Amino acid sequence: PAAAAAAAPFRFDDESRWTYSALARYMDDTVAALVGALKERGMWSSTLFAFASDNGGPIYRPGGANNHPLKGGKYSDWEGGVRANAFLAGGALPPAAAGRAYDGLFSVADWYSTFCELAGVDPADLEAQQANEWLRARRLPQLPPVDGVSHWAALSGRSAPPRSEVHLSAQALLVVRGRSLYKIVTGEQPYSRWTGSVYPNCSAPAAGPGVQQPLFADLRVLGRRLSVSADPHEEAALTWQQDCGAAGCLFDVASDPSEHADLSDALPALRAELASLLTDRNRGNFAPRRGISSLRACAEGVRNGGYYGPFVDVASAYSPSPPATAAQRERDAASLIRVDMSRTRP
Repeated sequence: PAAAAAAAPFRFDDESRWTYSALARYMDDTVAALVGALKERGMWSSTLFAFASDNGGPIYRPGGANNHPLKGGKYSDWEGGVRANAFLAGGALPPAAAGRAYDGLFSVADWYSTFCELAGVDPADLEAQQANEWLRARRLPQLPPVDGVSHWAALSGRSAPPRSEVHLSAQALLVVRGRSLYKIVTGEQPYSRWTGSVYPNCSAPAAGPGVQQPLFADLRVLGRRLSVSADPHEEAALTWQQDCGAAGCLFDVASDPSEHADLSDALPALRAELASLLTDRNRGNFAPRRGISSLRACAEGVRNGGYYGPFVDVASAYSPSPPATAAQRERDAASLIRVDMSRTRP
């Protein structure tokens, strides 16, 4: 963090921003080393290099990110949380795609289908299709098909972008209508503010006494959510919450990507249509039971030098961790004791 702060064109006065900048710098250096290795081995000319973020930056403390001028951030359905950066590079990039921006609507699920087309394989989930025969015979819920679509023809300049909507979450939907990209957002949304060009900083809007960033709104321990306050109104203030209600807030994020102009009153019929469409899409949500949380993951992370990873049947899967200092050994022993106490707690 200190090196990142020293290299900045101006000084941030927030430690979380220093840490975030250091993480970004480390990532940049790692990607540069990877690209350099590919070029050194003569592989870059046949490489398609895809770089993508999975969501917008975290603006809650201690996230340290900034999505200016977009509203919100990670864990929200505002554009600051769902409009992520991505680019393609490498010698295998089609000439028609080089040096231009792609304005198609793209879901993270579409990478899989796009890469499948490049590899010449069928993206269909054949095992799920076979399982559905067994499920249908027993009148059980069926497994959904792959919902990604390939963008390779559009990226290559041979067709128009294939997507007309993205089901962002159970609370939000994007739909293309002509030159407009309408978005409906429903329910309670955290991090519902706009940050400045330099954020976080000491003049950031305070979520509460002494707090210059919102608090994390989705803190969970063993699957149970912990509220940041027993008072719902105080929690809403501490997490910068906005409630769009069941009817929803409506925006055209093609012309208003910062989501300043709610079109709900101007286009009530469209809002009702998109709310109904969102309800319909939610009926197909795939939310399987994923089992119960296990403290074995915590114990394995302690033994593995403080890093989470696979924890079932991994006795010899990891290489030895660097030797721990006496202080680290004492800390790890205390952590394992806490895990054992949690296991035995009723």
